[in-house]
Amino acid sequence: MATNDPKEEGKRPDKKMLIVAGALVTLMLVVMGVLVVVLLKVSNPPPQQQNVTVDAKGTPITPPEKSEVTVVSAEGKDKSKEKEGKEEAKHGESKKSDVPSYYKFTPAFIVNIPSNGRLRFLQIEVQLMAKSEDELKMIEAYAPVIRNDLITLFSSQNYDDLLTPDGKENLRKSALAVSRKILKENAGKPCVEQVLFTNFVTQ
Repeated sequence: MATNDPKEEGKRPDKKMLIVAGALVTLMLVVMGVLVVVLLKVSNPPPQQQNVTVDAKGTPITPPEKSEVTVVSAEGKDKSKEKEGKEEAKHGESKKSDVPSYYKFTPAFIVNIPSNGRLRFLQIEVQLMAKSEDELKMIEAYAPVIRNDLITLFSSQNYDDLLTPDGKENLRKSALAVSRKILKENAGKPCVEQVLFTNFVTQ
């Protein structure tokens, strides 16, 4: 009759231990495989898909780089262009208002002036400067009245005084005062910024 040797029984591997060891090895292999796949996906991202539009012939159509939004009003007008036009017009008006306007008396003033018992001639071309078109229209409206008073002023001058720069400057200031006075009395404001003598001849 055979007897079991306890030493032989101790040498045999336990079945439960083998199963647990096999499961751990399998789990480690699965985890390593997942890590490898994840690392490969991170290092090599898939190419981005691009939608390509083709026409009837199969030619690719490239979309425009910038999309421009156009707002159209109920009347069918392009509001963006209309706004740009208004801004340009406004800018143009501000520039236009900065430029002075001039009124030129034609013909030139020719008057007789006394000089030591002799008659001398004075010829002056006069222009009046205004800041705006409205003021220029006021000057044009009262130009005959201004011309009349300037003739009286120029005729009353002394020939010798007009030969000096100070004499010419004093006459210019007097012409400015006469012009501004007439416009203030008739139009409510002086309108004239400067009086310019563009030609001055005495003989």
